[in-house]
Amino acid sequence: HEYTHTHSLSQTHTHTHTHAQCRRLVQLLLSSFVTSNAGDVVAQHPQPVLLALDARGEMLAYNAFRPTNADIRFKRIRLDWLPYMQGPPPVFGKRPKRMVRFNGMGENVGISGVFVGGMHPVVLVLSGGNIHAHPYLCDGPITAMAPFHTASCQGLIAVAGLGDESQLKICDMPSSQIGGSRPSLLRMDQNWITRKVPLKVTPHKVVCFPEEHLYGLLISATVPAKARLPEQVGGDAHAAAAYATSDAAASVQGSEEGHEVWFLREQ
Repeated sequence: HEYTHTHSLSQTHTHTHTHAQCRRLVQLLLSSFVTSNAGDVVAQHPQPVLLALDARGEMLAYNAFRPTNADIRFKRIRLDWLPYMQGPPPVFGKRPKRMVRFNGMGENVGISGVFVGGMHPVVLVLSGGNIHAHPYLCDGPITAMAPFHTASCQGLIAVAGLGDESQLKICDMPSSQIGGSRPSLLRMDQNWITRKVPLKVTPHKVVCFPEEHLYGLLISATVPAKARLPEQVGGDAHAAAAYATSDAAASVQGSEEGHEVWFLREQ
C-alpha cells in the first residue's frame, strides 16, 4: 500500500515549551514492502514503513505498529547517512516524485525497495526491520526513475541531469552469471552489496585487481590421484621420503588434493 502527499509538520519540545522550526514535507510514502517473484507472493513485512522527505532533502523513516487495544503507533528508524541534496526545482511543471517504489528488480534476484532521487540518489532496501541504503553513483542529479525489464536488461531507467543537459540512462543490474558460466546471487538487503558465487572448491587466497575488474583465487579441490615419476637419486632424502609417502597414501585413497589459480572477471 503506497501513497504520496505534501504536508507541513510542526514539532513541539515539551521540556522547553518552544516550537521547533516548521518542517515542510514534500512527499510521504507508506509501504508494506509486499514483493512477488515469478508469480509467488512473498509475505509482507509485519511493520509497514512510513518514509517522509522534507524540502531540505532530509529523510525520515518510521515503523508502523499497533499495540494491543491501542491506536496505531510509529517508531523512528535510524538512518545512517547524511541528508542528500535536492536538485533545483524544474522550470516548467511540477517536480517529479523523488521516492519511487519498485518490486522484483534485477535478474532472478527479486530486489524490492524504494529509489530516492536527487543530487545524491540512494536505493533503500528493507530487511529485518532495518533500512539499508546503497548510494546510486551518477553524474548529476536523478530527476526520475522507473523499473525497466526486457529480455536483455533487468534493471531501471533513469533521467539524469537538468534541462537541456538531461540524459536518459538505462542501468542493468549485475547478471546472475560471473566469469561467463558461474551463477551468483546478488544481495542488497545488508549494509554492503555482495554477490555470492558458489565455487564448489575451497578458496585459500584472494586478490583483487580493481582496474581490470578481476579477482585472482588460489583454490584446492579433491582430484583423482596421478602416478608420478620417482625422485632422482642423490637428491634430498627427507623430501624424497615425504613425496613417496604422500604418493602412496593418494594411491590407496584414489584421490588427492589439487591446487589451482583461478581468475574471475566481473560482468
